[in-house]
Amino acid sequence: MSKAEEEPDSINFSNIEVELINDSSLWNTLDCEPEDFIKQVITHTLVELKLTEMRKKIEVSVLLADDDKLQELNRQYRDKDKPTNVLSFPNYDLKPGNYLKVLKKEKEIYLGDIALSYTTIYHESIEQDKLFMHHLAHMLVHSILHLIGYDHEDESEAEEMEQLEVKILTKLNISNPY
Repeated sequence: MSKAEEEPDSINFSNIEVELINDSSLWNTLDCEPEDFIKQVITHTLVELKLTEMRKKIEVSVLLADDDKLQELNRQYRDKDKPTNVLSFPNYDLKPGNYLKVLKKEKEIYLGDIALSYTTIYHESIEQDKLFMHHLAHMLVHSILHLIGYDHEDESEAEEMEQLEVKILTKLNISNPY
């Protein structure tokens, strides 16, 4: 099918670029390639959020790290001297209701950076009786939502964010993580 024949709602997935930086050998112990899985989850999330409808290049960087690195980043950027499962560093100051309008003005969209701790995600998946890859998908969806302005600082914001996470994860055949 030529470009002229493309359906108006078709998506060019080549416009989505996920840069992965593997900073921990722990990520190499998985049975599958984390790069492929991460790109798939991020792409699906961007489609669900209607970001791909803008037909612009969309970039996200993902750091695959461990607790030591996440603790260092958490201390440096959030003044919290402890590891965490995921950190999101948005490139834009967005709100849930305005992200499409704001990003429409950009030629290319660099959403921001995500840092993941294999160690914390692994331990949480065991504690919460979840598959590691399902919990990883949840953390990716959660972090993309942070990059476009969603937050969970108060109860109503948290509820809105959780509902959207569940909706996106359900379409990935992942059950409600809450």
